[in-house]
Amino acid sequence: MWDHEPTPDELLDARLADGWTPTPTSTVHGQIIDGFAATRAAQTGSGEGSLR
Repeated sequence: MWDHEPTPDELLDARLADGWTPTPTSTVHGQIIDGFAATRAAQTGSGEGSLR
């Protein structure tokens, strides 16, 4: 699929393009998206992102 080693951004963009959505985690502060997917949470409409 790749003619080079994909960057984390490229991998996440490909997953999102295929319809994948991050699963929010319930916390005392509400639903959040953890990890690298948090960098795109606002774009996916899947909750408030929180990079941890």
